Amino acid sequence: MKFTGFYIFTIIIQATCTTTRVSESLLQKPLLHPSDINPLISPRLYETLVESDYFITELPPSTTTAMQRCTQYVTQFCQGDSVQRLQVGFTDSNKTWLLCKCTPRKLAQVVLPGKADNWSYLLGHLSRIPVPLREYIHVVVSTPLETEHTTSSSLAPTKPSLRSTLPHGMMSQNTVVLFGEPSIATWIHEAAHGYSGERLSSSVRWVEAIHRDSCLPDPYSRTNLEEAFAQTVMLKVYLQMQPVSSEGTRDDLLGDVSCMRHQLDILEGLSIFAHDRRSLSRSGSTLEIVQKEATWWELWVITSFLVILFMLS
Repeated sequence: MKFTGFYIFTIIIQATCTTTRVSESLLQKPLLHPSDINPLISPRLYETLVESDYFITELPPSTTTAMQRCTQYVTQFCQGDSVQRLQVGFTDSNKTWLLCKCTPRKLAQVVLPGKADNWSYLLGHLSRIPVPLREYIHVVVSTPLETEHTTSSSLAPTKPSLRSTLPHGMMSQNTVVLFGEPSIATWIHEAAHGYSGERLSSSVRWVEAIHRDSCLPDPYSRTNLEEAFAQTVMLKVYLQMQPVSSEGTRDDLLGDVSCMRHQLDILEGLSIFAHDRRSLSRSGSTLEIVQKEATWWELWVITSFLVILFMLS
């Protein structure tokens, strides 16, 4: 009994140390590409992902969670602006999405040319996100790029980043807040945050994959484990939509991706990628539950329990 408890305790301690070591070494990890891959792969992603047909539905009551989140974020980011709301469904899913758009009051009463006077940007991008990822977005809040805010997924004050000067997004409580009109790659990145939460991106399996691989996608992946996961999901969606080389490891834009083999192998096992690449966004609304792996808090609880058990035995 003592030996078994000590053996399990040793394994957990080793896994925790491995995770800590990987977290601390992200800044030193080599990169697949020296700059942000989002603008590089977005044109192809937008072209190859299938756009789903949409239909407009009746707005939900103000007491629903979706409307409350819309109100919460437009209050925070749309001060002084006119707010437009639209609820839509797509023919490839049985769910609905609430879109909330901030428009400066001086422009809200006039008809604007092009994409500014309709929902084409939001619908065109949301409809292209693969269904299993899209269903982890419940609300989309669109604000002007000039909106003052902090760059944090939790929407809490934090140090500004270079991305704050460019179109970008944030994910919080299954709500994507967009600043400006970011690319389709950014949409997929934010959806990946909702898909994972902290279940997979902080799991021992994901940390070990990063440790075993020799590179991360790009500089933004060095931010933390969650951003590395979201960037890798975005990269995987892109790779699955492109022609595969005979070796299956090269891309004409990014080069040899074999340095990320273990990270990509983990994603390969997720239900979102278990489809033919050309029908990726037509995959239906069924999403397999990703097996939840141990996070830091769970490891601490398990470790404490085993230590007590070992001492009592």
